Amino acid sequence: MNLDSSTNDASSPSAAESTAPPRGALAAGLRRPRRVAAPKRTTRARSLLALIALTLVAAGCGAVHHMSATAGNPTLGKKYFMSVNGTNPSCADCHTLAAAGASGTIGPNLDYAFGPDRCQGFKVSTIRDVVRGQIAYADQNPNVDWPPNSTDAVQGMPANLVSGQRAKDIAAYVASVAGLTHGPGQHWDCTTGAYALAST
Repeated sequence: MNLDSSTNDASSPSAAESTAPPRGALAAGLRRPRRVAAPKRTTRARSLLALIALTLVAAGCGAVHHMSATAGNPTLGKKYFMSVNGTNPSCADCHTLAAAGASGTIGPNLDYAFGPDRCQGFKVSTIRDVVRGQIAYADQNPNVDWPPNSTDAVQGMPANLVSGQRAKDIAAYVASVAGLTHGPGQHWDCTTGAYALAST
């Protein structure tokens, strides 16, 4: 090795060349690291859209929010349950609910619908939210027959019968009374799964 700095011919390797692997090294299996290509803009845009969609779903956009215990007024709810709302029928025209004296047969019997839920320990808050959701997202074409194996198609519930505070009041009322004891001796029997008269 020549320590004389004045000699600088083309045959002496530079510092940069001395750190590079020898030419035969690539052939011997030593490889240079690959460059990772930057993601394309379309991939980034798709990822961003997917993230936004996931965030909106997780936030429950468009969903009916949980009702607090004080969000609805059951007393007003009973009045609204029994009364016609403009040209729409009342809830009582279509549903049976013993506490309201309603015996409609077009929609589900609400005592039968929520009595078993109470027997299983569902809280009033859960029933209240279910009723509010059913009002908000009424199934206009349930595409089922009742009783089963019959040709009597169940009629759907029209959309937008009630909304806003009125819907919350009705949900609070139905949740407070559906499937409970109403009148002398009437109760929901968790053993038989039927609304019946209690034995005296």
